[in-house]
Amino acid sequence: MLILSIDTGTTESAYVYVDSETYKIEEFGKIPNADMLEIVRHGYYDALVVEMFSSYGMRVGKEVFESIVMIGRCLEANYPRIPEAVRIRRYEVKSHICGKASAKDADVLGALKERFGDKGTKASPGFFYGIKRDCWQAFGLCVAYIDKMKAGESFDS
Repeated sequence: MLILSIDTGTTESAYVYVDSETYKIEEFGKIPNADMLEIVRHGYYDALVVEMFSSYGMRVGKEVFESIVMIGRCLEANYPRIPEAVRIRRYEVKSHICGKASAKDADVLGALKERFGDKGTKASPGFFYGIKRDCWQAFGLCVAYIDKMKAGESFDS
């Protein structure tokens, strides 16, 4: 099964395509939101996973709301293909991968490297060769989804 996982942004979104059996990253990138919507509409994938925002009672700015709008646009673009897209909150990813919701993004990154290997070099590419910051978030989201799916569990979204 091929999973498309997206970490939305205000003007660009990061994505990864991941094979759910091997966790191998088939494709990744950070692209303009208009291009991301085209991938959601016309790309090949079996499941869509999108990072969802959580409210912690703090003030948020325009960027957060623009990213939330993009989540909705992705879900709508996906709907005719796969009616049920999965929305996962970042704290759920942190809890799943690191065992605690208070983990920092660097802790998630470290746990992913520990589990799958490092970036490597151009001469000797590793599992994550070429992956950039926001694509890490999309991959962590996807790993949490695949692990829970294989265990027959769900998220509270």
